[in-house]
Amino acid sequence: MKRFIIAVILVCTWNQIQAQGTAVNPLNTWYFLNSRTTLNEKWSLSVEVHERTQGLGEQHKNFLFRPSIDCHLNANTEASIGYSLVQGPYLAPTGDAFSQVENNLWEQLFFKFNSGQVHVYNRLRLEHRFVGTFLPDGSSGDPAFGNRLRYRMGGMRDLKQMGDHALFAHVFDEVWLPMNEQVEFLSFGRNWFYAGLGWKTSPRTNYQIGFMKQRDYKAGSYVNTPIVQATFTHNFNRN
Repeated sequence: MKRFIIAVILVCTWNQIQAQGTAVNPLNTWYFLNSRTTLNEKWSLSVEVHERTQGLGEQHKNFLFRPSIDCHLNANTEASIGYSLVQGPYLAPTGDAFSQVENNLWEQLFFKFNSGQVHVYNRLRLEHRFVGTFLPDGSSGDPAFGNRLRYRMGGMRDLKQMGDHALFAHVFDEVWLPMNEQVEFLSFGRNWFYAGLGWKTSPRTNYQIGFMKQRDYKAGSYVNTPIVQATFTHNFNRN
């Protein structure tokens, strides 16, 4: 528990230090729907749907659809393979705007454990990305291929239990590292730091609202984006 708290404090301090001297984007609001269907003790199917907007839901920015197949190696460890469809705007040098599509395939390892009253988890994902490109005349070019490694460490802790309901806190930090075709690291890409509160209405259903700071490295400088994130999670059990 003490180690977890110290880690969170260090991450917060690092984020504040790194925030100095960077550009800041307008506020974004992101809406997430997460669901998992447990087939048996060994297998489950998961899906995420994201709608990401600029302002308070004022302008569509990105849509994401992410299904996966999960293999539960033991009570604390799982391995997944999945697919992500990401749609978002692309602004050409001419000033023309296009809808850009990314298709990516990924493998993931997930490990969780308890530290006192905190439920700690680690997630490592390797993505193989096919990102849409555009020619000078605005027509579609061949997809650009690249790899990306993402690592997230987070923790959840119940703050108040009321029967089957519970108020809980959720904190995580995630690092994004772009890689080339040979799976060699290129540079720092992005960091997410999230802190929020959740309301658990049953073991399978919860609602969360939180704040996330996204920090991107672009063209030799950093850009911060403040994000309000709302998440609804509902799981099914077909055992």
